[in-house]
Amino acid sequence: MVLEWVRAVAGLVLILFIPGYTLTWAFYPRKEDMTGKERLAFSFPLSIAGVMLAVLFLDMGLGMDTTPLNIVLAIIMLVLLSLLAWKVQVFMIDRGGLKRMIRDRAIEYRDRLMRIIGSRRHA
Repeated sequence: MVLEWVRAVAGLVLILFIPGYTLTWAFYPRKEDMTGKERLAFSFPLSIAGVMLAVLFLDMGLGMDTTPLNIVLAIIMLVLLSLLAWKVQVFMIDRGGLKRMIRDRAIEYRDRLMRIIGSRRHA
């Protein structure tokens, strides 16, 4: 009896909260973009929409059967993809990862080119 309640609560949290909460982080990656209450409020409708679209894509797009295991795997993939999008945005936007990487490579190539040009002048 207790196991059934735990399973029902875990299923509701998996369907109604977790996908939407991770999607809010993917759409608004900074803490300043949304408050905790707003994230909580947006997580429920985003979860419902995200799960419905994931199951629809699973069924019609990929032609797979919509068994409970496939639905859970689709939800987990939705959560993981939204977390990946959030981390990429945080790395590229907030920390300047892409700009810094391009700048460092450009400086490295410039220094290498200057060494080649300098060594040819002396030869």
